[in-house]
Amino acid sequence: MSLQQSQTRVVENPDARHESKSDLYGRWLFIARMGWIILTLLILMLSAIAIHQVYVLMQEVCKSGTQCLDTQLTPSDLRTLHLLGLTPGFLTAYNILWAGGTLLFYTVLAALIFWRRSTDRIALFLRIHDGVSR
Repeated sequence: MSLQQSQTRVVENPDARHESKSDLYGRWLFIARMGWIILTLLILMLSAIAIHQVYVLMQEVCKSGTQCLDTQLTPSDLRTLHLLGLTPGFLTAYNILWAGGTLLFYTVLAALIFWRRSTDRIALFLRIHDGVSR
């Protein structure tokens, strides 16, 4: 007894949408894209505004009797910088440039993912790391 196996053909419709359930389209895609762009521009603008405040804060020397922030220099930090031949202004500029470079790197990475995969809901959940305000 031999059983004949019939081959099944899969016919694809070239006009059919190949979207997963997590893809956005239409009005929701436009709203999500505009929201992402507005939020990204807002974060970049606030980071640029905060640079001056961060610079001023990092230049202040913390007194030993008060509570110090992480970015403020202590008198022992100033002595260490002096021994290394560095100024507080150099350290501040280095920290701001490092944070700005990090922010720029993450923004470019997020923009690439947004540009290539903005129809995917998961890609819109990228968080831009704000390194300037710590």
